[in-house]
Amino acid sequence: MATLQTPPGASEAGAGAAPGGTAPAAAGLPLAGGGSIGGARSLRRMGRAITANRKATVGTALLVLFIFVALFPGLIAHDDPQAQIYPRSLTPNAQHWLGTTSFGQDIFAQVVYGTRPVLLIAFGVGLLATIVAMLIGVAAAYLGGAWTGRSTCSPTCSWSSRCSRC
Repeated sequence: MATLQTPPGASEAGAGAAPGGTAPAAAGLPLAGGGSIGGARSLRRMGRAITANRKATVGTALLVLFIFVALFPGLIAHDDPQAQIYPRSLTPNAQHWLGTTSFGQDIFAQVVYGTRPVLLIAFGVGLLATIVAMLIGVAAAYLGGAWTGRSTCSPTCSWSSRCSRC
């Protein structure tokens, strides 16, 4: 395994530094002894960054709420979203918070049970966009600027109204 040389005394205690002032190059990867290099520190740092920013805190809380709803929809909506057992086209009331459809299905149950596929699609699209962006970035870096300018800017500008370089 490749190692990085660190000055004596520069490594933190318990950070996974090997004797002699060397530390493994792959920070955050598990060690043979069962520990990890900087894993807990990274999580604490990320937690501090999220709690320091109000928008990040609210966004994280909403994400956790949606993930909880997607994992346990039966705890929130007790009705089957496809069951046609209620009076048709009810307005919102105490039993049906969002009312019922023209087929007699509870709309609130449909919304709650619909969070799982929506989150799966959202994370899948985000992952796909990340992969495409990485491929474009690697190709642009490899070609040494041959892709810079109009070839990469034009598709981006067609999707964004803030582009002024094209």
